[in-house]
Amino acid sequence: MTPEMIQSWSIALIGGVLIGAAAVWLMAAQGRIMGVSGILAGLLPPKPAAG
Repeated sequence: MTPEMIQSWSIALIGGVLIGAAAVWLMAAQGRIMGVSGILAGLLPPKPAAG
């Protein structure tokens, strides 16, 4: 293995660990699961109440 291969592999691993840690923190702190649907839902205004 060349040093470039080792470096790119380790950087990818560190990035995955950071994303995983952020997901666990969000779930523990707010009780929500991280995902694109939650991010997009937060950008939209709430629906008016039916009735």
